Amino acid sequence: MKYLSILFFILLSGCASTDKFILDSQLDSNDLVTLYVYRTDVSFHSLNPEKPYIYLGEKVIAKLGTGQFQKVTIPSGIHRLSVRQPIMFMPGTESDFFEYEFKAGNTYYLRYNYGFNDATFIGGTVAMTGTSDFHLTTKDNYLGRK
Repeated sequence: MKYLSILFFILLSGCASTDKFILDSQLDSNDLVTLYVYRTDVSFHSLNPEKPYIYLGEKVIAKLGTGQFQKVTIPSGIHRLSVRQPIMFMPGTESDFFEYEFKAGNTYYLRYNYGFNDATFIGGTVAMTGTSDFHLTTKDNYLGRK
């Protein structure tokens, strides 16, 4: 039963969309917003080869390793942005999200951090857990990767 549950979870997580966001070329450039999405340079989780997926609605806008950033242009309006932690290199469960009304012509900075939370002993091994933090921030924080 234990293995069946694990298999079901893996299959379910593999069903998450990995469609990439594509900006409609017909949009007026005056109605666009620039996002700089970055991941902090925290050493916890930095050796994990799997990168979290950053979503705009149901479309992937970035996969960020530790210290990386992605510049993205999106239409103005209310958008839901989220982070999904990878499981076997596929997007898994959503770990954080927010909704915001992005105003045309503006530039926004989005900070993602996955920090150490706890160490748990399972059998003879130690499992490390982390906490996801995803939100708007300032240009100064972006430039300093704070």
